Amino acid sequence: MRRWWHLAAVIALGVIVLAGVGGLPVRAQDEAVERILAAYRAYEEWDTYTVQGEVNARDALVADGTDDFLWQTRERHLTLSGWYDVTQTEQAMVLLAFSDDESSSTETSAGTTPGRWDVELNVALVNGETFWRGELQAASAAAISVPAEWTAFSLEDANAQSNLADLGLGRYLLQDERDPFVGDYEAWLDAARSIEGPETIRINRSTSGDLYLIEVELEDAPDVLADRFRALTEGPDALVSRETLLDALFDDSTMLWGVVLHPETGRLLGQYIQLDLTARLGRDAISGGYRSLTLETSDEQSVLFTGVNEPVDTTALPNP
Repeated sequence: MRRWWHLAAVIALGVIVLAGVGGLPVRAQDEAVERILAAYRAYEEWDTYTVQGEVNARDALVADGTDDFLWQTRERHLTLSGWYDVTQTEQAMVLLAFSDDESSSTETSAGTTPGRWDVELNVALVNGETFWRGELQAASAAAISVPAEWTAFSLEDANAQSNLADLGLGRYLLQDERDPFVGDYEAWLDAARSIEGPETIRINRSTSGDLYLIEVELEDAPDVLADRFRALTEGPDALVSRETLLDALFDDSTMLWGVVLHPETGRLLGQYIQLDLTARLGRDAISGGYRSLTLETSDEQSVLFTGVNEPVDTTALPNP
């Protein structure tokens, strides 16, 4: 299963190859912007496509107080694969498989609590209804039970469990206004500090691509963080307001956006986002009686598109 996911490693190599190469000259940069814009606008017109993706994230949180402290660490590895048929917007069909493996540790003055989360999940959108099936293992007794056979489910109920909320199932199942894989690319390009490339890279034995690397001003791309840090900023145990946390992250964080295009047709082949997030907050910005809070996150998100406008196999969909 892992053999298909080569894009992240390929783009990471591209980062090394292009390191130290200054931003493109103005004319070349304009040409790059036009080419990237054309690829993403064409993506919005696709009827069907197959997708494979991966997320690797590491979070560390430290909060110090007069009488207590909080140390949290979390590592996450998520893979997904499936297809979309959006030929008819009102009757879109989606079939995705997720594998999400997370481990965490929380330490306070009361002791250390390890956490574990492992889910193999299939989700589908058929005739406007959302379905799921799979297997979920979690340390928390409050975890939602996922059925072994296709069953209709409520996104509201799923999002009541923090780990499932972090998956962003509503976005993947086209239940909100944001695209499941592509962000506000026009705003990202407007916020670009630099654009480098194209560098020729090989995605697999038969496919090469043109890689562009764009450093983006994160403050002008807030949609990138839309599904993150809910447990920290929402609910009765929230430690900081979302607005305050985002302001702190924007001050000391970076975003690298890799775009891979077909060298001849210019079609979007894939993208890669690397986030290095840091926030440091003082007593006046946080709750819970803490004097300071430090959050550090390293996050890599990759996606590869194939099978564009080709027929999809609907036989595995649930039959409502």
